[in-house]
Amino acid sequence: MTAPPIGRVDIGKIALGQELGRGRHGKVAAVDGLLIRRKWTAAVKIYWPDVLSELDAAVLEKIAAFPGQLALQDSRWIGENTTWPVVLAERGGTVCGFLMRAVPSEYGYPGGLLSRRPARWHRRC
Repeated sequence: MTAPPIGRVDIGKIALGQELGRGRHGKVAAVDGLLIRRKWTAAVKIYWPDVLSELDAAVLEKIAAFPGQLALQDSRWIGENTTWPVVLAERGGTVCGFLMRAVPSEYGYPGGLLSRRPARWHRRC
């Protein structure tokens, strides 16, 4: 089964919100006014310039397309339970990151914004 093509968006045309985290490969920011699959708050991963020089956009596109190759219930599970890449983000026609579902509000980072600490998700009760 071949997956449908992955959408692309010009990063200059989306409203970047609060920075949610940063790490070795890039930063993650909220995307204001955009929902993934019409129900989940969007976030964008933006790669650092030195990472972009090694980024294989075709591989990232295959990763984003993977859920579309699965049975509907499996694809749905990925969408509901992960922050899987959904749409590729471009700057000047070059892939610079991807849009994904933001981490749900019932989960959080210990101590807030990530910075050089490994991610450990904690469910808030």
